[in-house]
Amino acid sequence: MEDLSTERPRSKTSLRLKYESEARVILDQLGGLEKIRTNLGLSQRKICQLLLVDPSAWSRWVKDATKVPPHVVKALQWYLELESKNPAWVRWREMTLGKDKAFSEDLSQWKRSIEQQLQQGPQWSKKAIVLLLILNTLVTSLLILFIKFI
Repeated sequence: MEDLSTERPRSKTSLRLKYESEARVILDQLGGLEKIRTNLGLSQRKICQLLLVDPSAWSRWVKDATKVPPHVVKALQWYLELESKNPAWVRWREMTLGKDKAFSEDLSQWKRSIEQQLQQGPQWSKKAIVLLLILNTLVTSLLILFIKFI
């Protein structure tokens, strides 16, 4: 097997250099990765989930911003722009990440109610199914409304 470490690194295309340069400018404007993360109010784990990246990658990028893939920087920029233009994004993020206590409590209460009705026997099973359908309809309606506001 050939030792790959002795090979010269591949040269970057002009397009790749352009993207990396744009990413550095965006990061400078936004204050860096950690500032973006704290502005969004996210933990390292949550921002990694949002970006679909491994936490070790985030740690590497924080230590050396030149290693951040340009598409990740652009995605963060778009996300911040969406939140600034439409506050519903902030609410949606809080709901999906479990930071909205009222929403989380409502979901927990609905879940407990459905579980109780299912435990009461067959006479309640139809009501539980109806409640699940109503809950599904509500969540779907909220998603549709949210998408229309984007």
